[in-house]
Amino acid sequence: MAIPGGLLIALEGIDGTGKSTQAALLRDWLAGLGVEVLSTKEPTSGPWGKKIRDSAVSSRMSPQDELHAFVSDRQEHVRDEILPALRRGAAVVIDRYYYSTVAYQGARGLSKADVLAANRAFAPIPDVVFLFDLEPEAGLERVTGRGQGKDLFETVDELSKARENFRWLARTNQHVVQLDAAQAPAEVHRALVSALVRGPLLARLPGLAAALTVPPANPAYALLALAVQLSADASLLPQERARRLWVASVAPVGR
Repeated sequence: MAIPGGLLIALEGIDGTGKSTQAALLRDWLAGLGVEVLSTKEPTSGPWGKKIRDSAVSSRMSPQDELHAFVSDRQEHVRDEILPALRRGAAVVIDRYYYSTVAYQGARGLSKADVLAANRAFAPIPDVVFLFDLEPEAGLERVTGRGQGKDLFETVDELSKARENFRWLARTNQHVVQLDAAQAPAEVHRALVSALVRGPLLARLPGLAAALTVPPANPAYALLALAVQLSADASLLPQERARRLWVASVAPVGR
C-alpha cells in the first residue's frame, strides 16, 4: 500500500526514553497494514555517522565541528534514503532526526533557531514528531541498566538542557506530539498509534484511518492487539495481514 507523498515519522527524546523500542513497534504495526516501511536512525552507519559515534566515547568534537558532522551525515541520509523512500510512498520511521541536533547542540550553547533553520534548508519536515519525555535521571538509569556505559553525551546536566530544548520544540511546533515515556512501552505505543491514526494517517489515508478508529463500545485497542499479533505471524503476506485487520476494523471483535 503506497501512501500519497509518503509519511515521515521522527522519534525524539533524550537517551533512555525507549525510542528504539517504539521504532520497532511502530515499524511492525505499519507493516501489518501493508505499508512499505523504511526504519532508519541517525547518526547513520556512514562515514560521518561513524565519526560522531567515535567522538561520543573518546574526545568529543567542538560544538561547531559536531554540528557540521551531523548536518553532513543528514544530508547524505536525506538524499540517499529518506527522499527516495518518500517518493515511493513509503512510511519512514526515523530514530532521531534534526530535532536531536537542535536539542543537543543547543545544550552546548549554539542557537536553537539557527540550528533548526540550517537543517530545514535541506531536510524535509516530518509529518509528525513523537517526543518521548522523561526525567534525565530515569533515562540514565535505563541506559546503565542495559549494561551500556555512558558516552560523553550522557550526563544529567547535558540531558536536562537537551530535555528543555526538546520541550521548546514541542511548544513551538504543532507537529511535535509529546508522550510520557515513563509509562510502560505498550502504553506509550498505544498513545503513539492513537495520535498517528487521528493525525497524519487520517490526512493521507482517510479510508484506512476511519476503519482503524476503534468505536467506544469496542474493547480499548482490540485492533492494536490484533495488528501486533498479525505482524508477528511470519507465514502471512503483508496483503493478508492488511485484509484481516481491515475486516476486524469493519466488524470489530466482540460485537
